[in-house]
Amino acid sequence: VGPQRWGELSEAFVTLSNNVQWKVRRTLSYSLHDLAHILGRDLTTEHLLPTFDRFLKDLDEVKVGAIQHLCSVLLVLDEEARRRYLPTLAEVRAETDNWRFRQMLALQLADFGAIFSPADIQSTLTPLALDLCTDQVAEVRISAISQIGALLSLLLQAEEAAAA
Repeated sequence: VGPQRWGELSEAFVTLSNNVQWKVRRTLSYSLHDLAHILGRDLTTEHLLPTFDRFLKDLDEVKVGAIQHLCSVLLVLDEEARRRYLPTLAEVRAETDNWRFRQMLALQLADFGAIFSPADIQSTLTPLALDLCTDQVAEVRISAISQIGALLSLLLQAEEAAAA
């Protein structure tokens, strides 16, 4: 089954994504990034993003799958759609008391840097990274510190390319 046969599965996907049982939604939240890669940019934008957005605001048990694979889903999107999620990164950081969510975000910093422009890295990702480097939980700080070098390296490379 590929993008050409999504119509045969889309109704089942919608039914499952709206299921009242959080365990059903959790399973989908963990596999949404795989579906996005199979379906491609257009179908993901049209059919999966509304569900993905809901999962990011769902119960923690559901939200965890969406946050853990956030960069993987964003990778499928075009630049404009991807940029709409920049505020979401800061929101995830600000709105959660769950340090594991902040750690998941921190562990994806370098990957986020690879899919966003240098301007986005500088305006959004670097402040987020520095904030995570000073988190109250040591595991979050360690994870952020492990990623910040790669993130800043991307900025340096962009600056050198612009100067050349």
